[in-house]
Amino acid sequence: MGKRKQKKRSRIQSASSLEGEICVTCNGVAEDDAVQCQWCAKWQHIKCANLSKSEYDLLSNCSDQIVFFCSVCIAKLPTVLDKFSGGRDAQSTVDKQIETLQTQITDLVTKVNDQINSRFQQLEEKITTNSLLHSNSITQFSSSGHQPGGAITAVMASQVIDEYRDRESRKLNIILHNVPESESTESSTRVTHDSNIVADIANKIGIGPVDVSGSMRLGKKIEGRPRLLKVHLCNLQHKRLLLSNAKKLRGLSGIFPRIYITPDLSLKERQDNKLLREEVLRRKSNGEGDLIIQRGKIVCKSPPVESSNVTTMDTTRAVAADKRCA
Repeated sequence: MGKRKQKKRSRIQSASSLEGEICVTCNGVAEDDAVQCQWCAKWQHIKCANLSKSEYDLLSNCSDQIVFFCSVCIAKLPTVLDKFSGGRDAQSTVDKQIETLQTQITDLVTKVNDQINSRFQQLEEKITTNSLLHSNSITQFSSSGHQPGGAITAVMASQVIDEYRDRESRKLNIILHNVPESESTESSTRVTHDSNIVADIANKIGIGPVDVSGSMRLGKKIEGRPRLLKVHLCNLQHKRLLLSNAKKLRGLSGIFPRIYITPDLSLKERQDNKLLREEVLRRKSNGEGDLIIQRGKIVCKSPPVESSNVTTMDTTRAVAADKRCA
């Protein structure tokens, strides 16, 4: 007998082709005709498997279509089926739990989206009713042919909402004026140059390091004239500190000549500021002094003392002096 080939070996073997195979039932060498179990891959004599000659011949001719299990595996089959059934039940339970979880997640996402849409709609309504009715937008619309107090059109509401979004996108920005530009052709070098100047300014005016997420030059480059430098900060507190301490740059003109800092204003804010500056100049030319622009309004820096109060005070003092002399 030669060595058996493991590959492509038939499950139906005769004694002449078996070598050292042990019957799973009697533990005897399978010298007689034997059949291989498809479950455990062990061999069993046809006599131990209670197979007749005709059944054995049928297995021999149709081994690819008929499944054979040895008597040992058949005895264990109910337990195996129970485990398999239990596994299917467990899988079914897991599938149901996953389906329930997916439904809960879908419901939660829908609820969150509804809340976001509701809040955004409320914000739009608030901007439409408040900003349009109680801001400078009414004046702008009136000058364009709209009548204050009239019906608020969808175009007007859209303009105010766009203005709000524009201001929100700029709220962490500051603009630095007259900051010298780097002559380098490398963009990374120019950005580093600008970042270093911002850090130096922050240190010199006494607020320490500030978190900057980016910067860029605005407008077309003109020979001998530095472009505006827009700086995007990481938090609102640093922006407020830079703007509130920007006046200290006046005392550092030797280090930062002509450099000053302003907020990043929207187009409408810039237009409104221009009108306010023109109004300040007009009023100053008419004799008013100490006028400044503060929070979008023209205010008197040092309110004058009322003349009636001065007259009354002087009269009171004079009467008291006359009484002491008498």
